[in-house]
Amino acid sequence: MSDYKDQLQNILAQSYPNLASRHTLEFKNSGAVAGYVDERIFCTCGKFGFSLKLPSADREEILKAGGKPLQYFPKGHIKKDYAVIPETLLVDKSSMKALIKKSIKFAGSV
Repeated sequence: MSDYKDQLQNILAQSYPNLASRHTLEFKNSGAVAGYVDERIFCTCGKFGFSLKLPSADREEILKAGGKPLQYFPKGHIKKDYAVIPETLLVDKSSMKALIKKSIKFAGSV
C-alpha cells in the first residue's frame, strides 16, 4: 500500500507542487490510499489508478476523455462522486492542477 501512497504523492507533487503549503494534506490507508485536504477526502489511489472526487459535469468530461467510474472491486458498487483519471490527463500537469483544485473545492462543499 505504501506504493499507492508514493504514487498519490507523486501525482500531487507533479501536478500541484504547492498544495501542501496551501492546505493541510494527509493520507490514509484503507486498501487504497485516500488523500485528504483540510480533513476532507478528495482523491484516492489504488489498483484501479488515481481518482478524484468531482462534480458531475467534470466527471462526465473525464469519462469522455477515457476515464472510468471508481469501483474498488469488480462487482462492488460505483463511488458516484469519483472518476478514475486516464493516463492522457495524468501527464497533463496544467489540466491535472485544475482538476485537483476543482476536486478540493467540491470536497469542501459536500
